[in-house]
Amino acid sequence: MTLKVNYKFFLLYDLLNYLDKLGMFMRISFQRLYKLSIYLLMSYICVDGVALASEQIFQDARSYTVKVKSSVEYPIYPDVRGTRTGAGFLIDQDQGLIITNRHVSGIFPRKLQVMFDDQEYVDSSILYIDQVLDIAILKIPPSYIPKTSRKAKLNCKKYPDVGDEVGAFGHPFSLSFSGTRGIVSSIRNDSGHSWIQTDAAINSGNSGGPLIDLRSGKIVGVNTASYSKSVSEGVSFAIPMVHVCRIIRKYKFGEDPSVPYIPVSFSARPNHDAGLIVSYIFNDQPVSWPLQYGDEVIGVFEDGFQEIVSNEGALLHALRGLKNQTTLKVIRDGFEVYVEIPLKLRNSPLKKRGLHFSGVVATEFDYRDNELINPGNYLRINHVRSGSDGRLAGLRQWDYIVGIDNSSINDIDSLCTYLKNAELEKTNIRLLVSRYGNGYDSSTIFKLIDLEPRKVGFIKRQNFNLDCIHTE
Repeated sequence: MTLKVNYKFFLLYDLLNYLDKLGMFMRISFQRLYKLSIYLLMSYICVDGVALASEQIFQDARSYTVKVKSSVEYPIYPDVRGTRTGAGFLIDQDQGLIITNRHVSGIFPRKLQVMFDDQEYVDSSILYIDQVLDIAILKIPPSYIPKTSRKAKLNCKKYPDVGDEVGAFGHPFSLSFSGTRGIVSSIRNDSGHSWIQTDAAINSGNSGGPLIDLRSGKIVGVNTASYSKSVSEGVSFAIPMVHVCRIIRKYKFGEDPSVPYIPVSFSARPNHDAGLIVSYIFNDQPVSWPLQYGDEVIGVFEDGFQEIVSNEGALLHALRGLKNQTTLKVIRDGFEVYVEIPLKLRNSPLKKRGLHFSGVVATEFDYRDNELINPGNYLRINHVRSGSDGRLAGLRQWDYIVGIDNSSINDIDSLCTYLKNAELEKTNIRLLVSRYGNGYDSSTIFKLIDLEPRKVGFIKRQNFNLDCIHTE
């Protein structure tokens, strides 16, 4: 048996002796010195305890944090072509489930791998990609998980408080299994997303990793983004674990955790960040809600329970995974009313498909404001590879394919068949595309592009360059 002696107690003993002599010199009562000593002792122990706890929390993070690397060859928006690395963390040992960012895994990666600390990379697959949040659920063989690893503890009950000490864990700039610390700066809503703002450094390679509460050791967020270091310092963001946990819970219960179609657009109250005031009603959506311009949504009623909402991120969170219909609490003309709305879940991004030809990837356009910015429902070019025939011919990212060989076309199956026949016959085709630009009395210009199609085929999950006829 080895006796471990803490040198700090000897320092404390010397401190008490010093205080005793100081008291005699300054004629301070022993009772006051005793109280002062106890105060110093407790403060010292508390500070040291926090330091030890943080050290253990970061050590524990090594057991559930993983490295993730992926390669995307045919990007479907919002993917980009290339390789990327990031982090993730284990949430279920029995099933081998891992959480990371969608922008780390990609939607249709050519290769996706995961590695635990001091282990080798193993192939991984994507089980779920969220339509709104930058979240992916990955799966690896449970047998690969080291015996020393354990699933992460998640804070699924509440947002962290502003001022809470947190640590970001991951692999910044390929510096494997590194931790940084800071505080929660704010809880923010932006463009339909809720964020935890923190001054803990989140850099390239941290994405998908855990944001950890340094008191409880529980994960409160998924590290996702930061402002450019050239224009800011200490402004980073994580997705709240409260939102991610609802995805995990519904998925593990066999339910679809997707968000529904929302056929209206909201504005916050003037000069405020909060508020869900109906500002536009879309007419070309799979569902229609009986809301009016000026209505303000303040709550969602489901199974007798009311969930208060004040921004679009909170509304999406409250509606996530609900089916058929639910009830909204609305302020209309100064009075509270209840409005029943139909619900239809959005399709998973994993069900998307694209069309590849001549280094170009085109997809169907599925934004809810399609009726405003793409009323012709044209296919959109999401990627043009550098150095490809498509780039050489003059195609650009975000071009809309308006027609082909003097015929209008907005159907991806028909376009694939047409291009494939041209490829087999080795004939050129002429594409008519529209793009944003300064035209005569307009902000749209049109371009004719001559091109010989090559390597024509569909892009689907885990399948690339599929024949245009056999797409199922």
